[in-house]
Amino acid sequence: MQTDAQIANLVPTTSLTEAERRELAQRAGRASGASRARKKLMKERLKELLALPMKKGRLTASVTSLDGYKNANVTVEERIVLAIASKAAHGDVKAAEFIRDTIGEAPVQEMRVEQSAASSLTDEQLMKIASGEA
Repeated sequence: MQTDAQIANLVPTTSLTEAERRELAQRAGRASGASRARKKLMKERLKELLALPMKKGRLTASVTSLDGYKNANVTVEERIVLAIASKAAHGDVKAAEFIRDTIGEAPVQEMRVEQSAASSLTDEQLMKIASGEA
């Protein structure tokens, strides 16, 4: 939250010279690039972590049941997916919605579009209305 002192220190860009505006834009661009690079690195690290096995040793070839995953050596990502699936199977509605949305079966939001009376008018009639002749 900004304090009154911080708000009082704000300077409108219209009161800056062209060189000052350019310098601010360059600094903002560099900061934006650095932020994007940090986010990209974090995303890459998370992907690497999700691919790691939960335990040392070979990964379990396949999990045959939701109960079987508890002792299986699976990746972190698989463990997360299996845990969410287990929660959904035990009645957790949020987990079920997460799975539904993740697999692309989210409900479609309907939007109703009605035709207006103006859509049946010709271009000529619309021009007359716009010019005030009608």
